[in-house]
Amino acid sequence: MGCGEKLATGETIDKLNHTHEMVKTDRKEASCTEDGNIEYWYCSSCEKYYADAEGNEKIDFSDTVVSASHKLTYYEAKESTCTTSGYKEYWYCNACFKYYADAEGNNEVDPFDLMVEASHKLTHYEKKEATCTERGYIEYWSCKACNKNYKDAECNNEVNNPLDLIILPSHKTSHNEVKAATCFEDGHIEYWSCDACDKLFSDEKCVYEITLADIVIPAAHTLTHNEAKAATCLENGHIEYWSCSVCNKNYSDSNANTEVDNVVTTTDLHIYSTEWSTNKYYHWHEILCGHEDAPPDHAEHSFVDEKCTVCSMDQIFETPGLEFTLNGDMESYSVTGMGTAIDKDVVIPSTYNGWPVVAIGDNAFNNCNLLTEFIIPDTVTSIGENAFSNCKKIKSVSIGKGLCFIGSNAFNGCSALTDIYITDLLSWLNNEYLKPLMTCNTSIKSLYLNNELITDVIIPDEATHI
Repeated sequence: MGCGEKLATGETIDKLNHTHEMVKTDRKEASCTEDGNIEYWYCSSCEKYYADAEGNEKIDFSDTVVSASHKLTYYEAKESTCTTSGYKEYWYCNACFKYYADAEGNNEVDPFDLMVEASHKLTHYEKKEATCTERGYIEYWSCKACNKNYKDAECNNEVNNPLDLIILPSHKTSHNEVKAATCFEDGHIEYWSCDACDKLFSDEKCVYEITLADIVIPAAHTLTHNEAKAATCLENGHIEYWSCSVCNKNYSDSNANTEVDNVVTTTDLHIYSTEWSTNKYYHWHEILCGHEDAPPDHAEHSFVDEKCTVCSMDQIFETPGLEFTLNGDMESYSVTGMGTAIDKDVVIPSTYNGWPVVAIGDNAFNNCNLLTEFIIPDTVTSIGENAFSNCKKIKSVSIGKGLCFIGSNAFNGCSALTDIYITDLLSWLNNEYLKPLMTCNTSIKSLYLNNELITDVIIPDEATHI
């Protein structure tokens, strides 16, 4: 105990005859790192510390110490925004101008480490594909702070219109061109099909939905009905049938259930006259149907007592009454007119007055409408100009093998002339003067060789000119 101190009982110890030798210590402010002290006095005699110069208030040395400490100011954390930087919670010392992460000033920090850079508070949205009925959206980043949307994580490409994020609902369509039905396979109309929802549509925008039944074009024949047609000797006929223009098949029914391979009907039967047709040498039954085949009963007369035992025709001899002219050689004759003859079928004799008949004169039978048939013997070698011109009823001409010249227009205007009879084909082909007979009348249809109709001509390989 020192002098002047109070005991626990409240008593004060009497001061001794002691004079303090006080040494004053001025007040020293503590720094951030070095302790300071209060103003105090120290008695070197009694080695005590006092808060006053008189030594009335004794203190401990520890009471004189002002501990070192920062002069810290607390700053609350500031959140950064999308465009403005923020910072973390920190303490700042106004004395040492340093920054601390704790209130005790133990953890110094770099002020740059306290900075929180401006940034968006982004949420990443993966791309979502649209379906046929639900819309989707593209990949994007959305900021909860500024409510803006971006196409990239760096926020360089802002999406100004939220609608640009949306992928509208749409069908994944395939275009199907129209396919024509065949006779055996269904076709379909033009349509669009969705690969996602398997729906069908009649338009590209998929507005009008249709069903499978709506698109099908059923397989079907394209049938034409053909009425039954009777066959003739000139033309085949056919049964009643239905023909398909697509598959080219024929059917016996309108539903095309029964196919038929052959619809053609034929017949060999000609229509013949019931009356005999005759000339001087032959008889036959005329074909009335217009067919050009030779009558099968075309045959020579069989005369008995100057009458044919088959057709009952009287035997014909040279036509009497014809007009003849003696030629300049004084040894032959030419027929020069009808004279007093009245026969329709004219037979020129091979001789007259004992001399051969070798020619038919110019204009001999011109405009003679009585003639229907004309028989020329082998002795005749020439027919004069206009000899039979305009004999409009003459139907046939029999030419002997001696004929080698026909004058111009000899048979011009013989519109009914259809049949030519010859006996020597080689002579006929080699004689260019016989050409006018075939070319002057387009009505000529038949050429007979020895009374047989010529229907086929075989041209040998050696032939070089026709």
